[in-house]
Amino acid sequence: MVEESSTGEGDPFKLYGLSKIEIEDKTLFDSFFTKSKSTLSDYTFANTFIWRDAIHLRWAIFHDCLCVFANGDGGLTLLFPPLGKGDFIAALNCSLVICDSYNTKVCYPHPVRIEYIDQDIISRFEEFNLSHMSGDYVYETDKMITLDGSKLASKRQGRNRFLRRYPDIRTEEYGSKHFDDCLFLLQTWQEQTESTSITTSSDIKRLKEIMATVEVMKHCKELDLQGMVLYSGSNIVGFTFGEYVNQDTCNILIEKTDRKYTGSANYIFSEFCRQYWVKTKWCNVGDDWGIENLAWTKQSYHPECRLEKWVAHRVY
Repeated sequence: MVEESSTGEGDPFKLYGLSKIEIEDKTLFDSFFTKSKSTLSDYTFANTFIWRDAIHLRWAIFHDCLCVFANGDGGLTLLFPPLGKGDFIAALNCSLVICDSYNTKVCYPHPVRIEYIDQDIISRFEEFNLSHMSGDYVYETDKMITLDGSKLASKRQGRNRFLRRYPDIRTEEYGSKHFDDCLFLLQTWQEQTESTSITTSSDIKRLKEIMATVEVMKHCKELDLQGMVLYSGSNIVGFTFGEYVNQDTCNILIEKTDRKYTGSANYIFSEFCRQYWVKTKWCNVGDDWGIENLAWTKQSYHPECRLEKWVAHRVY
């Protein structure tokens, strides 16, 4: 991955006209995401911005299309296809030339790839090698609020167990005053989830997610996110953040709880939907990154559907 100084000097991506994502870019990015009409969790400014440092994101406008590049594993890739009403093919080709040039310089051995391709535009990539990515898990918001029915009995029981076991439960809307508490919980969560050594791809993904979570906590207001913090007495138990994808769909970006508090994850998810997302029909919680236990957890809520995502590898 690229190493750069705190001043940005020596950034090799500047040679290609690529810029780092800043909070001031939100209005411009939003205009392109709105045109895409996709309900994938990946196609929002917030869900792009928070990963800007973790996977070294850069961007440019080519042929009236927004092109976002990632340098997360040593090579330069496209985070998602060019977005906009401009010349898609020209923008894609321009982006691929940049990726090829950079990857050749750093001796990156793998084909250039385009990630997070929506099902609706998969036909544009017939000349690429295509494979499935983990799709987004989508639930009916009302079901996540009530947790009714036999399929969700264990989730309902977990929520009720949490309510019975822990005193003085309360939630607060996230604000800057909660940053230190949430940072403490994030560190606790990291200690509870990480292995003794960072050796697997899952370990690396978790570390990058921690970086992204701190970005959410720092920029919640500017990103138009809704956040909620959960306490039992004076102890922080969990926090969560989400946003609207459109009028019918909310997107839950981040949820972290203290695992010592049994049922806290069941409670905070359901309560967040009840307090802030009751007007939406659908609740998108993103994909599972190919992490087995995360996949099990998201599947255990019995999604109504999975939104397909694809990755395209260039054929040489």
